[in-house]
Amino acid sequence: MAVSSEIPDKQRVLILQGGGALGAYQVGAFKALAEELPKMDANRGETNRPLFDIVAGTSIGAINAAILVSHFKQNNGWKGAFEKLEEFWNYISFDTSHAVDSDISWWESDHKNDENAASVEAARRYYSAKFFLKNGTPHVFSYPEFKEDDRFFDYSISLPNNQWFLYSNEELKRTICDSGFAKFPISTTIGEPRLLIVSTDVGDGATVTFDSYLPESKYGRVDERSGKYLEHTIKHNQGIEVSHVMASACIPLFYNYEEIDGRKFWDGGVLSNTPLREVIHMHRYYWYDKIGKREPGSKVPNLEIYIIGVWPSSEDGDSVNKDNAIPSDYDGLKAKFYDINLSDKTEYDEKSATMVSDLIEIIGNIRSLAPKHMNLDQQKEFDMILQDFLKRDAQSKSRDGEKRSYGSLLNGRVKLDKVVRIELRESKNDISNKAFDLSAITTKNLMEQGEKDTKYILKD
Repeated sequence: MAVSSEIPDKQRVLILQGGGALGAYQVGAFKALAEELPKMDANRGETNRPLFDIVAGTSIGAINAAILVSHFKQNNGWKGAFEKLEEFWNYISFDTSHAVDSDISWWESDHKNDENAASVEAARRYYSAKFFLKNGTPHVFSYPEFKEDDRFFDYSISLPNNQWFLYSNEELKRTICDSGFAKFPISTTIGEPRLLIVSTDVGDGATVTFDSYLPESKYGRVDERSGKYLEHTIKHNQGIEVSHVMASACIPLFYNYEEIDGRKFWDGGVLSNTPLREVIHMHRYYWYDKIGKREPGSKVPNLEIYIIGVWPSSEDGDSVNKDNAIPSDYDGLKAKFYDINLSDKTEYDEKSATMVSDLIEIIGNIRSLAPKHMNLDQQKEFDMILQDFLKRDAQSKSRDGEKRSYGSLLNGRVKLDKVVRIELRESKNDISNKAFDLSAITTKNLMEQGEKDTKYILKD
């Protein structure tokens, strides 16, 4: 098949942010997208367009992404994908009414006159998360294992000390595989959704993207002293395995490392909780470097991107009290820190990609307009000078540390047609450990909020 006939004009991307129990929000958001996007396509006369060509995720977003793409693979389509994801979340959520709700029945009566007290709903969520962290969560993570300090032997009761609790995610791994929520390995090809899973290599402090279109993942960093590129290769010839997904969801100090091919991995959210940058890089790599084989003029499909974020990036919703918007209590400060640290920061990536596209378009117009004001000899000289310049080494280097020409900067660029951000808003009922509140009530509320928010955004 000719290269030009293989490469589509545009592709649609779903990016799922990491956030533990907050991933339930993405279930409702996906439901709304699955219902509304085909209608929007039909109105534009694009009736045969795939729902999503790429599904990328970090941490719980990676788990949700794997379930969705696995369902597509097993059923040859998106029908029933939302139901499968909803089934997974109903399975891992837990009714805490017997353990928590009765314990906070006194909350409102005891604290109704205390202006600093949390709302009843915030208290329910707080003690639900505390219940799970104390006892573990069925189908998700184990009862905590106490870890003593065997380095400094700091057993002091007074804080700070070096003792902590470690959990196992083997239950979650079994839930995903043995309960039929996803079938591994996941290998897809052109015409099927591409699964991108983002993790963090602990040794190198580098992001790695596991790609269902490719048999291996190459990544690394440039050594500052030698200038050499230190590359690692993780092979997955049969497709993405559950170990790759769990490598994206290993929360530091909460779970142990996930080890693959001798490399240790942490949660992808450490470096890229909203993996737009990784999507753009892998998109260009596949279509330009692999399919286009770096041919001059090779096109890369434009991208229409939908990001479902679960950490508020700004003050919004029902939480904002203009007189006291910034918290001062310990739990409130922790919650604000996590929001800022893990929320969507991809606007710069979007602006950079758009600016590069604009500059390339300007250069392209100059290249086509200039010869119109020259005679034949001048045109030949202009073209010779231009081609010579484009062959020169650029000052910047490629992501793998290699030199690249100015001409390569003009080819295979990724154009972002649209970026739609759907984001869970800040709430007065937020708590710092909201990523661990897997109570059935919270899960249901998050799914409903995700659907509601998405329909509202798509309506604009």
